[in-house]
Amino acid sequence: KAFLHDSPLLAWSKDAEGRYVYLNSSFEKRFNVKLDNWKGKTDMDIHKADYARVFRENDLQVLNTGEPLMGVEQMLESDGTVSEWSSFKFRYTDSEGNAYVGGVGYDITKQRLAEKASAEAREQLELTFRNVPTGILLFNRERKLVFINHKGAQYTGYARSEDVSRDISLEKIRRDNLQRYEMYDEEGRLLSQDNSPVVRSFQTRESN
Repeated sequence: KAFLHDSPLLAWSKDAEGRYVYLNSSFEKRFNVKLDNWKGKTDMDIHKADYARVFRENDLQVLNTGEPLMGVEQMLESDGTVSEWSSFKFRYTDSEGNAYVGGVGYDITKQRLAEKASAEAREQLELTFRNVPTGILLFNRERKLVFINHKGAQYTGYARSEDVSRDISLEKIRRDNLQRYEMYDEEGRLLSQDNSPVVRSFQTRESN
């Protein structure tokens, strides 16, 4: 209790019947509750049934197997929004052999919302890239292809973008297309694979 009381992590404990026996101060502050109000109550007494059922199932898994459990749990807030928590649950016993489930967790709602927004933005960007009439190829730092649109596939000798392996290298694409294209710089000098615009962009981080 002394260790967990002022921890920024939320901490709680329940007995084998699912009744709360401990809340740390961070938990009480976050949800504006007191242990006196929750002590002896179960999740079914406090939360909506769908959420309470998940909490109890996870608790029982820890109690029955003795193995710790780490995962994401959702909680319905008082304003009707749903928060997400990274939770670590573990089984312990007191001096008389009574089993309990202890838990610590932290709020990852903002992180998850940011990940969802980022995924949606990537999906929208990919949809835009896929349908523009310009060939677009994206490579990672290892020069492996991570995206190619339909027009880019046609330029590199494929009928469809789905036919292009996402693990082929920039160098392989260049080799496969040497007989189809030659690349020149602004002064008309033939560019080799080593001084191509893509390679220079990786080296200088500038547009070419």
